[in-house]
Amino acid sequence: MSSDTIKNDELRIYEVGYLFVPSVPQERIGEEIAALTEQITNKGASILAHEDPELRPLAYTILKKVGAVNERFNQAYFGWVKFEMEPAQIDAIKKWMDENSNVLRYLLTTTVRENTYLGKKSSPVIAKEEAVEAVAEAPKVEAAVEGDKVIEDTAKSA
Repeated sequence: MSSDTIKNDELRIYEVGYLFVPSVPQERIGEEIAALTEQITNKGASILAHEDPELRPLAYTILKKVGAVNERFNQAYFGWVKFEMEPAQIDAIKKWMDENSNVLRYLLTTTVRENTYLGKKSSPVIAKEEAVEAVAEAPKVEAAVEGDKVIEDTAKSA
């Protein structure tokens, strides 16, 4: 067994990003979060960080079979949970997510303990305005003007 091989009883860091269907009423989202965190902690995991779900528009329409009907969703509640658990227990979390009718989609990954969340991105408009201000406040470069004179003088004498 190499030193790179992970033993099944060693703790690993996981993160699950999830989408809850928008048909869950806002006042019941807390119950859905509690059910998810209960599933995770009941398997011996400890929660390291999380972000409560927020209703967001989706980049594309997602189909999900609900009963006998395929429903289309253009928005969903997005949230995530980072936790530490034994790899042997992760299949139970996957099974619960697969069977939960309120989970539209999820992504479960291994990650690192350190905080990798960068926060919400600024809008491109703000970034552009800041760049324009930075250029306007930058000192003028005199060497470029003198360099142009040298090029002009060289061209005239040739």
